[in-house]
Amino acid sequence: MAPRSQYVCRECGAAFAKWRAVFEVDTITPFSARANGHALARYAALCQQHGIVPIVEPEVLCAGDHDLADAERATRLAVGALFGELVEAGVDLTGIVLKPNFVTPGLDADPAPAAEVAARTCAVLRDTVPAAVPGIAFLSGGHPTGRVCEFLAALDARADRPWPVTFSFGRALVSAALRTWAGDPAEVGAAQLVLLDNCRTAADATR
Repeated sequence: MAPRSQYVCRECGAAFAKWRAVFEVDTITPFSARANGHALARYAALCQQHGIVPIVEPEVLCAGDHDLADAERATRLAVGALFGELVEAGVDLTGIVLKPNFVTPGLDADPAPAAEVAARTCAVLRDTVPAAVPGIAFLSGGHPTGRVCEFLAALDARADRPWPVTFSFGRALVSAALRTWAGDPAEVGAAQLVLLDNCRTAADATR
């Protein structure tokens, strides 16, 4: 009998899968953007063939001291190459979730106002992401919870975006809670409250 491992996740009830490709602002090239975009597109096509919704994550890292213009250039390259490959692979764009980074200066650079981050991010995505994509779920990328929620709220408020936006934050939701807990059983309750507060802040950013 042929192996059935490719069906196991779906049969167990999995509805989504995620593949993350990471780029550095200073080293991304057209070739690396296409190569990683091709891998993401192959994964997305295979997911759809087996009834799983692909979460496609081309992350341009915010580590470093690069400026907003460099982040915009790198993000445009990564996302533009990705969607070229998704189309070539025959991926149904109405059946994916895009999980990109915000366009921001590096964490070691001077921060940009949330309105400017939202404007640059929206400009890049409007130029590279078809309106058929049903939703964009942003990653936090290591930014503090309050700041990344400001980015999301400013983007959510823009009328020139054709897709719904939401959050898929990891570090921004759990980092402060983990620091509060710090392995101490006595701090579990306090850590849970921190986590709940962070979740509320993120949810409020798209209301």
